[in-house]
Formats: sequence, C-alpha cells, structure tokens
Amino acid sequence: MLIETSKGLLDLVEITRREAPANQQIRIALDTEADSFHSYREKLCLIQFGANGRYAVIDPLKVEDFQPLQDLMAESEIWFHGSDYDLALWRRTFSQLPHFVWDTQIAAQLVGSTRFGLAALLEEHFDVKLAKESQRADWGKRPLTDEMVEYAINDVRYLLPLADLLLAKLDGLGRREWFVESCRGNLMTAAERQDKDPQGAWRIKGWGKLRPRGWAYLRELWRWRDREAAALDKPAFRLLPNGKMLYLAERLQEGRGCRLIGKYSEMQKESFQEAVDRARDLADDELPRRNKGSGKGRVSDLAERIEPFKKSRDALASELGLEPSLLASRALMEEIVLDPEVAEKKLLPWQFGLLSGEIVKLPVVSRS
Repeated sequence: MLIETSKGLLDLVEITRREAPANQQIRIALDTEADSFHSYREKLCLIQFGANGRYAVIDPLKVEDFQPLQDLMAESEIWFHGSDYDLALWRRTFSQLPHFVWDTQIAAQLVGSTRFGLAALLEEHFDVKLAKESQRADWGKRPLTDEMVEYAINDVRYLLPLADLLLAKLDGLGRREWFVESCRGNLMTAAERQDKDPQGAWRIKGWGKLRPRGWAYLRELWRWRDREAAALDKPAFRLLPNGKMLYLAERLQEGRGCRLIGKYSEMQKESFQEAVDRARDLADDELPRRNKGSGKGRVSDLAERIEPFKKSRDALASELGLEPSLLASRALMEEIVLDPEVAEKKLLPWQFGLLSGEIVKLPVVSRS
C-alpha cells in the first residue's frame, strides 16, 4: 500500500486502531529511506510502516499532515532496526523524536549475534533473502516503481516477528533489562546529538594523524568540497571521498604536490588550487588547533594505562559472548582511565555493573 495523501494516512491510522487486538498496546514497525546517495542535503523520502500484519509506504514528499501518525506513535510500541540514522532523520524532519524506540539491532547484539544487519538476521532466522537491487535507489524521485515499494516494505515486514524471537532469547539469557537500558540510552543519545558543527565538520575520521599544517589543508579541502557539492546538489563524498581528501592533505603537509584527477571541470581544478594555496599561506599561529578539553594529548602513556582495563573488558565480553565494544568503546575507556568518576555517568547501568570491579582499580592519572 502506498500512502500519498493526508487522507490516506488518516485512513491508515484509523484502520490500524480498529484492527489492533483488544486490550493490547499497538505495535508498529518503522523504517525510513532518504536520498543521501543522490543529494547534497538529504531529506526524508519514505516511511515504511507495519502493524497488525498490514504494511504501507508513506510518502513524506506528498503527505502534508503527519499529526495522525505522530498521535498513533505516542500510544504505540515502536520498533526500528539500527535506528541511529532513522532517529537523526526523524528529528531533523519533524523536530521531535518518538517517546521510546525498541531496536532489533541492539537486541541482536545483546544476544551475541555477530552478523546483526537486518538482511543477515532475516536470512538466519527466517530463511528470507532481501533483494538488494533498490538498496541505493534515488528515493527522492517520483513516481516510485512497484519494485521500490516492495523493497521498502520488506524492511518492516519481518521486523515484529524478529523482535519477538530476539526478546525470547534476551529473556533466556536474563538480559531483558540490558536491552531496555540500551534502547533508552540510544534514544537519549539521539536527543542530545547536535547537527555537526560546521566549524569542525572537517575533522573527519583520521584527521588526528595529521599535523597542524595538514589540518589546515584538510579544512580548506573540506570547505572546497562542500561548496562544490552544494552548487551541484550532489553528495559531498561523491565529489571527493573522505579517504582521498585525507590522503591529499597528508601529501600536502609533506610538501608534495597534488592535483585533482578525474572528471573535474577546469573551474573546479582552479578553485581547488586556490584552496590549497590558502592553507599553504597560513602563518603557523593561524593553523587549526585541537579542541580545548581533549586532555588525551597531555597523558603520554595513555595507551599503556588503558591496556589492563581493555584486557579485563575483552575477557568479560568473551565470557558473555558479546562484542567487547558493547561493554565500553575505546573512546569511553580513555575517558574512564583519565577520570574514573565519569564511569557511572557515561556507562549504562548494566555496563557499569559489569565493569565496576575493574574501574575501582584504576589509578588517578596526573596530567602534565
């Protein structure tokens, strides 16, 4: 079912309420699709909906009034799979988040699944293979094809049966409360997450390996890419991938030449060179600096201090059959080693309960 009008959405909501089992909370499976592979500024293009065995694709580019859906969600149990991106998109579009979100990806991780993508889980548990043809389709184009609608619906068709299966496993392992706390933390993170600071957006993964002059090059290349991508209404990574941008910044900081290779116009090549020249001409006191308060650079033996904590975490994770980062990420371990008092605030209660015995052993770190 394809919903393209506000009246159609209202009808879907009313049918969902009528078909719901008596004296039970409505359960809804949701997913979203955006045009992030095709546009400079991604937008919400589809909402996949499933409840009571009925499935629909809602078109946000055509439906104007989403209040009926928001009202239904406020009284329902809501399930996503891998909801981080969906929640960020939802908040940006509707300026609010659902009251609570259950996430089958989190559940799969907590029962020890090592392949926790939706396609892998459906194949493992239901012998269902999801089609991949529309995986990177341009969801902003209209009209939608029947194949695109079917692909989108399949992302929610099996979500609630998968949820029930994983909940049973969580209960068998005594980890239901871990799941509740993890979903709550996931939603809190989504609520607290700010859109990336445009002044610091150039600090892509791997930027810390460069020196300050390299940061200057990287910043100017990022700004060049952003301007060009906006002018073309094209995703920035398609114009110049992050890895290539980092590689060029590293070459430039070493005093080696670089030039754009590929399908770039002469005007783009010229503006690229101007960006390189701006970074090269900066005085040393004008170069970017690390954000204040990082603290990591002031502890020369941080890696050595983390190692015993990491070994204990890894051993405990192995005993539980879990991925170690589920107990505490590397970045969070660094924070805790620097200041053990932050552990109870930064860790979820179930994580803190497992790691507290090791945390009390951590020495106080003196920073130079």
